[in-house]
Amino acid sequence: MTIAAFKIDYLHVFILGTLTILFFLLAAHFFGGLSAKVVGVVGLLPGISATYGAAAVVINNEFGCEVLPVGKITKENLIEKYKEPLDKLGASGLK
Repeated sequence: MTIAAFKIDYLHVFILGTLTILFFLLAAHFFGGLSAKVVGVVGLLPGISATYGAAAVVINNEFGCEVLPVGKITKENLIEKYKEPLDKLGASGLK
């Protein structure tokens, strides 16, 4: 799901990415490798960001514009962001 979130927005990528990390840390805690406090603090990251995401969806929908940014991923944003590094590599044909 984390990889598929790259089709949506950066907020979903962050939420699912931190959730994936949290699952690995929970497994490490289960096998005795980590303290529960460490895992608990890391667990706050996806929780807080998911709360922000839910509020952003509702508020942005009600106002009809982006009040709380979620970092939309568009083809134009990606091309603009990576055009210079790709040009250095010799990649051409981006429009």
